Amino acid sequence: MNLVPKEELKSGEVGYFTALIRDTKDVNVGDTVIDAAYPDTKPLAGFRKMKPVVFASIFPVIQDNYEDLRKAMDKLYLNDPSFVYET
Repeated sequence: MNLVPKEELKSGEVGYFTALIRDTKDVNVGDTVIDAAYPDTKPLAGFRKMKPVVFASIFPVIQDNYEDLRKAMDKLYLNDPSFVYET
């Protein structure tokens, strides 16, 4: 197994890159990552933003638990990016 860092990934190769993403809500499944040297790169076709189809209102029973509820919702979003919520 070759674990030497490469400067680029080609078709059929598996790898990763790192990015300074401060909030996971800034990225979506299907986003195209481009090199600043090639700003004309076209994004991959076929990916669309998901539309919510189930709506619910969720409130904490005790108002002091609001921050705990918000943290739990953030964790759920990390596990399932199709989950959308607004505070």
